[in-house]
Amino acid sequence: MYSEVDDEGYEIRKVHVFRDGRLERADADTETAATGLSEVPIGSIEEIGTHEEFSPSTISKEQFEHVWRRSGTSDTA
Repeated sequence: MYSEVDDEGYEIRKVHVFRDGRLERADADTETAATGLSEVPIGSIEEIGTHEEFSPSTISKEQFEHVWRRSGTSDTA
């Protein structure tokens, strides 16, 4: 998962990457059955890292924008 987060820890946009290569995205106007924004702050990167299913890292705005653009196309492979 890729999340763009505001200064208060709330998700602004999210891209969910599935094992089969599908990408789904969510923002304030759009979500799917499997992908939506968290209704509570997601916590710090350190807090997220305490959950063994996650390996969080910070990426650049440009990297997020690239993934976001890919998630809006029908060809995500």
